[in-house]
Amino acid sequence: MKRPNLSPSFCDWSYVFFCSLYIVMVPSYARMIQHWIQDHFGKNIFYFLFGGIGVLIVGGLLLYLLKGPLRNPRNNLIGLGVAGILLIAMLHTLKNPVEWEHVFKYGFLAYLFFRCFRRNSSDWSAFILAWVGASLLGTLEEGVQWQLPNRVGEYRDVLINIKSAALGLLTYG
Repeated sequence: MKRPNLSPSFCDWSYVFFCSLYIVMVPSYARMIQHWIQDHFGKNIFYFLFGGIGVLIVGGLLLYLLKGPLRNPRNNLIGLGVAGILLIAMLHTLKNPVEWEHVFKYGFLAYLFFRCFRRNSSDWSAFILAWVGASLLGTLEEGVQWQLPNRVGEYRDVLINIKSAALGLLTYG
């Protein structure tokens, strides 16, 4: 069977789409999904399913990073050092360790957006478009949570998402 010839741009945008969908929808509906799966299939299936998904996501991310940005880390050493210092400072200011998730989600999402935009635009416009895209999704996620009775969206989380997108781009650039 012949493999379809998918362009790198299509693959990058597909990855952005599915990561965005996961980031916006899963945290907002996680408890409802968890209870439904446990009620219909049991706790063991729930843990197996989400543990397997987690392994696939982490494995795919590692492969992706090893094939791309981490292949030649010497070029990004200064950016990584500055971003590391800013990351430590930002994590220190967050009052709840659960908020750390925002930093990693939106930093990585901004990086994925940047990979897509840099194919058709200059570096600076690609950085700006990536930051705007990740920031809008961060705002959308909180907006969805404001509409749900069992969740609370916060303006503070929107600001954390926006700062996290910028930090993710600084890490790459």
